[in-house]
Amino acid sequence: MKKLTLKSNIAAAWNRNARLVSILVLSVFTLTAFTACEDDDDDPIVDTINQQDKNFAISASQTINGQIALATLAKTKGDDDSVIEYANMIFDDHTAAKAELTGLASSREFEISNEVSAGMQAQLTALTLLSGNDFDKAFINSQIEINDNIRSMMKNQVDNGLNTLLRTFADKLSEKVDGHQKEALLVKAEIAIENI
Repeated sequence: MKKLTLKSNIAAAWNRNARLVSILVLSVFTLTAFTACEDDDDDPIVDTINQQDKNFAISASQTINGQIALATLAKTKGDDDSVIEYANMIFDDHTAAKAELTGLASSREFEISNEVSAGMQAQLTALTLLSGNDFDKAFINSQIEINDNIRSMMKNQVDNGLNTLLRTFADKLSEKVDGHQKEALLVKAEIAIENI
């Protein structure tokens, strides 16, 4: 009889321990799930469009259109191979950005522009009058300035925009433009070395 009672006590203790472990494991999973939910609430996906988002979409599309126009001009008027390669890169990247922004606009409540900003139009007009090495230097110098302006515009949208998709778009384009800026500085240095 004592053996049976000892076995029963061991089995009962084992069951209590197994239940305690199950409760502890369940508690950990529950706390983890609540913590994960809290993290998601900190940065919710916002599909609402505010005035900042609308202004950004117009400005960004005009700038992207300007970059495509400038790249198209440089692909035909550029003299140095590195300028032409750079122009091909910004043409491809900004054409892809335009397609993405157009897709976002078609499914949301904001508009984009098919125009070029006034400042970029003035640069286009001035560059049209140049050729050869003068064109290459002026083009790449304008790109360095434009890339700085684009990065500022994108950072402003990331920091102040409401719409999550537009903020993500701005962040992604900013990374691309960081690469453009590095390349533009290398091209500028190459042109300077070649003209010594």
